Amino acid sequence: MNVELLKDAYQILAGIPAERFVRNLRMLVTENSCNTLACGIGWLALYPYAPFERITLTPNQFTMLDGNIMDYDVIASKVFDLPLGKAFSLFVPRREVGFDGELLHNGLHLSDKALLLYRIRRILGQSEAVAYQHAKQDGK
Repeated sequence: MNVELLKDAYQILAGIPAERFVRNLRMLVTENSCNTLACGIGWLALYPYAPFERITLTPNQFTMLDGNIMDYDVIASKVFDLPLGKAFSLFVPRREVGFDGELLHNGLHLSDKALLLYRIRRILGQSEAVAYQHAKQDGK
């Protein structure tokens, strides 16, 4: 796992206004909205930072790595050097298991942006309570 690159991604994603996080990314590329946390990969693709310049978006909503169309979880796995399951758990749409299930079980709710930041913090080993507090603040 590339811890430093995950920390860099966190800082980049934390800088995107929450109200634009999901709805506006695909509008930069197409007229459609992707409405998923996988948009985090798309935002990283737009950031001028060498490790993320390998990621590109196509007008028909495909995500590419080094010129090859791939699913967002495969791209995250390769870019962040994560097992495919962990990469999937970072960018998958909201669900009732895993990191999201922790929050739901405790009655906690986060915006899409904050949820992605929470997932990154959990992957990096932070406790649920610490990750929640930071992600909630950074997700605004």
